[in-house]
Amino acid sequence: IPHQGDPAKELTILCHERTWIRVLVDGKERKEFILNPGDAVVMRAGEHFVLLVGNAGGVRLLLNGSDTYFSGESGEVKKVFLS
Repeated sequence: IPHQGDPAKELTILCHERTWIRVLVDGKERKEFILNPGDAVVMRAGEHFVLLVGNAGGVRLLLNGSDTYFSGESGEVKKVFLS
């Protein structure tokens, strides 16, 4: 069990096309972002992330620094679970 202040998962969202993203952290904390090219967001979770990505072709997702190989078409809405 990870102790407080040392989350098990770190998600980095790198944006290269304007997109909207909703992230549910550990099933309880919800955040929404509108990202522009060049924007980056880093989020932490104890267990998992559920993302709804409004432009799946517009972002790259890294989990704990490793590419998740998430992909999609420009303008495609996609849901992804990362743990």
